Amino acid sequence: MPNIAQLVTSGFTLPGRGGTLTDLALLSLNVALKAYFSTYNLMKYSLHLFDSGVKNDQATIDFHHPTSYCLACSETIVHFQHFAELVCKEFLRQDHPLLAVDASSRPVVFHKLLKGEPVPPDDHEELKSIEFSEALDRLSKLIDEGRIGGGQLDFVLQAKEVLQKLNILRNRLWHRGIFILRYPALDELVGAFLLPFMRRIVSMPEYRDLDRFWKYKALACGVDPLDEIITELGTDQYDLGKVAFLKELGRAAYQNPIVDVPNVGFFTREIRRRAERAASAELGEANISDVLSCPVCGVGSLIVYDDVETEGEDPSTGTYMKAFRYTLQVKCLCCSFEINNHLKNPSEYGFPMEDYWHVEEL
Repeated sequence: MPNIAQLVTSGFTLPGRGGTLTDLALLSLNVALKAYFSTYNLMKYSLHLFDSGVKNDQATIDFHHPTSYCLACSETIVHFQHFAELVCKEFLRQDHPLLAVDASSRPVVFHKLLKGEPVPPDDHEELKSIEFSEALDRLSKLIDEGRIGGGQLDFVLQAKEVLQKLNILRNRLWHRGIFILRYPALDELVGAFLLPFMRRIVSMPEYRDLDRFWKYKALACGVDPLDEIITELGTDQYDLGKVAFLKELGRAAYQNPIVDVPNVGFFTREIRRRAERAASAELGEANISDVLSCPVCGVGSLIVYDDVETEGEDPSTGTYMKAFRYTLQVKCLCCSFEINNHLKNPSEYGFPMEDYWHVEEL
């Protein structure tokens, strides 16, 4: 059996790897965004519950939030909070290492840090990091007094209440594990408050060139889901369906296997070829009417599913008076992008891509 004391020391610190990551902030942001973007896919058959024209009691609505949504919502909150906590502590640490720790019980280490002397990694590990609430309070006061940031961190003051509420939500999840935000509330929290804060962070010089650690690949259609969600949630009344569409674009973008980097051209071509061949083979199957180019990965592997609906049966003959063929779902066999006709056509949301939902009389 391994020695537990040795086992927990068998690792490395991120700055020591010679890379550009100094902590897990951007990786936590990556997890938070993936979790948030997945919520449409997990709730795609229940969005009608939030239609203002439909009367549903709250108990029914709550019941239709599946366990998978509860997990995604929790991951979104916990990892956005972790991202915010780490970046706020990093802002303090950049000014002075003592601002982000409680070194009162280690006077020698405290004195070394105060004097700017090197401190061994083991001694750093033994210092207690301050709680997020204290870090946010310290940072806010120093920014407000003009002692840190030089005006570049004023947006933290504007986001202080949001970050405090985020921390409360995280603590309710972390310590009791019983409170889940409903689908629309999560949209509004993330889109109206957390994403704008995140945007300010990742546009700072120290984070600007690190998109590869947290962001999805660029979409073939040219839409940036994050920018569009921020814009949509900045309106007085957001379109839940439009944001759902954008979330699915973002979710699939993280899954997109097509890469545009040197030395992998063969693998990319093979992925594309196999996906397109698989999609073409589906064309002969029932209820599959077309194969289109995917707005996310750009591969011709977006399968269009249809169905037939009849109405007006003639009682004398037993035949139907009218029959309609309509498209009901699209799904990409390459990046997994998938939406159904509970959402509007892309053009109705102002997206630069072809429409999917059509009806024709047979």
